[in-house]
Amino acid sequence: QMVEDTEVELQFKIGDYTFRGVIDRLDHMGPGKWIVHDYKTSKRQKSQQQAMNDIQLALYQIAVEQNFGQVNDISLTWHFLRMGSEVTVLHTREQLEKLRGKLIRMVDKINDCMDDENNFLPKETILCNWCYLWEECTAKVGPNPVKRAD
Repeated sequence: QMVEDTEVELQFKIGDYTFRGVIDRLDHMGPGKWIVHDYKTSKRQKSQQQAMNDIQLALYQIAVEQNFGQVNDISLTWHFLRMGSEVTVLHTREQLEKLRGKLIRMVDKINDCMDDENNFLPKETILCNWCYLWEECTAKVGPNPVKRAD
């Protein structure tokens, strides 16, 4: 295998949004052929289906395609270090387009939660009772009477 690089920092665009990610290891196997390696230290191995539905792996594919030009074949591999096993997936164009749409909707939804100065607007819920940040929050006034800093 031809290791292109490790800890590969890539920037890429989806719609009007710019993303940045770091790929653990990227192998260049020949013209247009790449393998993305993502090392996992979790106690449980994920399934092939979970890998197919994983946004992170698909984003890595989009990043490689945008940064390395002619790409015909990208394998995305999770390495589960504790188990000594791996799961590899290949995404179709249709899957990637679906992900792009989903991601744009997610970022749009996040943007809708911010004010004109890019601050997140508070959303008052029952969870506010456990929060230490009432004094900084525009939804509350003064310290939280239920919580005291230790």
